[in-house]
Amino acid sequence: SDPQCGNRKDWTLDVSRSKFVDWQKCRAQENSSDIPPGSMPRSIDVILRNETCERCKPGDNASFTGTLIVVPDVSQYYSKAPKMIRNTAPGGPSDGVTGIKAIGVRELNYRLVFLANSVSSHAKQFGYSDIRGDEEDAEDIVASFTTAEREDIIRMKETTKLYERLTNSIAPNIYGHEEIK
Repeated sequence: SDPQCGNRKDWTLDVSRSKFVDWQKCRAQENSSDIPPGSMPRSIDVILRNETCERCKPGDNASFTGTLIVVPDVSQYYSKAPKMIRNTAPGGPSDGVTGIKAIGVRELNYRLVFLANSVSSHAKQFGYSDIRGDEEDAEDIVASFTTAEREDIIRMKETTKLYERLTNSIAPNIYGHEEIK
């Protein structure tokens, strides 16, 4: 709610000023070959946005790069339960929607989700992707770059203090640790 205008219920989406992006929710699961016999594989939800959508399909072996985030677990609100109650004071602003206790929820739980910004699928049709780089040589890597990417790298070569700038761009909110970065 906005304390200046007191608006608590009449919100509308301004489509002309909104940016809509593609997104996809995947569930990544441990390989059954990596866990002891008789154990259940663990899984985590992975959120893909923009160009990372549809980079892998169910059953693919994939590697995700991104950030582990915490989100509220709202699935408990979707069970069949009494409707929410709107509290309104006569002649005053509304207090919004309440009634969490009425649906049996006593506390809000959170869960871990992985927000991916890169997906490497290891499926045969996409070509095998080795994340350690053991089998790729420099010529293969250079051949995979576009002309614009090659030109960017050549321009970077002429930049002064390139190493310092690269280390400062990796985790900029962490001071020092240049060797680790």
